Amino acid sequence: MVFTKAVGSGNDFIIIDSRLEKIIDPAQMARDLCRRHLSVGADGLLLLEQATLKGSHYEKNQAEYRMRIFNPDGSEAEMCGNGLRCFLLYLVRKKLAEAEHFIAVETKAGLRRGQVQGNFVTAGLGEPREQALSFPLEIDKKQFTASFINTGVPHTIIEVEDLANFPVAELGRKIRFHPKFAPAGTNVDFVEVKDNLVLIRTYERGVEDETLSCGTGTAATGFLLRQLGKIILPVKVQAASGEILTVSQEGQEIFIAGEVRIVYEGITPD
Repeated sequence: MVFTKAVGSGNDFIIIDSRLEKIIDPAQMARDLCRRHLSVGADGLLLLEQATLKGSHYEKNQAEYRMRIFNPDGSEAEMCGNGLRCFLLYLVRKKLAEAEHFIAVETKAGLRRGQVQGNFVTAGLGEPREQALSFPLEIDKKQFTASFINTGVPHTIIEVEDLANFPVAELGRKIRFHPKFAPAGTNVDFVEVKDNLVLIRTYERGVEDETLSCGTGTAATGFLLRQLGKIILPVKVQAASGEILTVSQEGQEIFIAGEVRIVYEGITPD
């Protein structure tokens, strides 16, 4: 089975054109292929399929393809911002879509769009929803102030001091499974604002650990911090990988933009 490995801002993905490959159990495939050190290793598996929504178009852009996202634990995600950016570059490199034009893609969260300019990829994540600002959240008898938004998947944002030394994995796991966010759970983004640069570290649901970057989390952070009056958009957000994504907004739609790389192509063993 032929696959492509791509990375966007530190998030890495395995991409397979499932129109060409017979995949009986994508959840198990994700669990097998995404294992670090023991297999290909990735933050997720992206499958390319034909679009299924009737009249699936984004403004004047017809969606020809659907992107499905499977986490390393086998769960299927609704959306993935950096995954979408990698998917868009893949479409262009495989000559399935044209660069410089907006490309519509069907996802479990609905239609999304993006644009590829060289290795620089912009992705529109739609209109954020389910906003909740500055609510108390108790973890281990300690009070935090959190905010929540859904940018295709749920994100809880907490502003902290000294982000570099913050116990992201430990507290992120407890917040991800907090009863307040049951049953779906939440992704958790810990952020620190330095002038108009935002630092971010993310605990990702489905990966069940900290990742080097998260596109939907970056978008959620930019949107919520603007709502709270902490920053103005556009804003640069630096991930744990050290790479920077720019968050902007046009109308009600939130965008993330940055570089994406195709790392390599390979063939899985029989």
